[in-house]
Amino acid sequence: IARLEKDFNSTGSLKTKEKIKNILQNKKDNLGYTRHNVVYKGEEVKSTIYHEMGHIVADQLCGQINGSRYMKSNVSSKEAKQKRQLIEQTYIDCVGNGSIYKISEYGGTNEHEFFAECYAMYKMGKEKLPENMYHLVVHVWIKNSKGQYLISQRSANRPTFPLMWECVGGSVLKGESSIDGAIREAKEEVGVELLPDNGKLIFSKNRKIIDGKKFNDILDVWLFQYDGDVTLINATTDEVKQIVWMDKNQILDLLKQNELVDTLKYFFTEIGL
Repeated sequence: IARLEKDFNSTGSLKTKEKIKNILQNKKDNLGYTRHNVVYKGEEVKSTIYHEMGHIVADQLCGQINGSRYMKSNVSSKEAKQKRQLIEQTYIDCVGNGSIYKISEYGGTNEHEFFAECYAMYKMGKEKLPENMYHLVVHVWIKNSKGQYLISQRSANRPTFPLMWECVGGSVLKGESSIDGAIREAKEEVGVELLPDNGKLIFSKNRKIIDGKKFNDILDVWLFQYDGDVTLINATTDEVKQIVWMDKNQILDLLKQNELVDTLKYFFTEIGL
């Protein structure tokens, strides 16, 4: 399909174009090939929405909000510029090794569509880890000198556990250490800048299946001491609706009321912070 599309774009003969077009269509029909190769029956609309959301996310990541496409604009910060360059280089790499067509037909158009298709795949959850592969995630408990913990309420637009309460947490990115991921997640979610020297790894375990759901992750639980200012104005994402300092009894009340993300039950049963 990739070779035929290249031939279609390079030929000047209308007759040849028509012939290639018919061959392409037959091949795609036989493969069940659609604009999104992550589409499952009944989910076409959902994947398209996620694709368009991907454009918005890219604009925000790369410093251009509600404006011209991010690859064409002047980005607003060094970090945004680095993210733009990462997307550009990833696209170039995938085109070079041919894996661009594992993303989708449409993803090979340009950097913008490539990112949007990858985002749609991520949101649709169709890219699964191999059975015996695990990814690293961190939970970050932030504790002040009064013995209180910084607890956050998830935004209403979160795809899982909307408006429920939790500690800071997320997946560690490629190239990061566990503690680097913990510090980044705290900054992104709650706007807190933690110091590595104030952190301690207090718990780690492999999680394959929890309550019948496949996790396949390695969970590192961190405890950080922090008595500085706390405001969501400094957060770099909109993942959190509000943050509150709570003591252990208040957190237990959330659990009893089914308002705490249930994968955090270990706070009381396994480590006793």
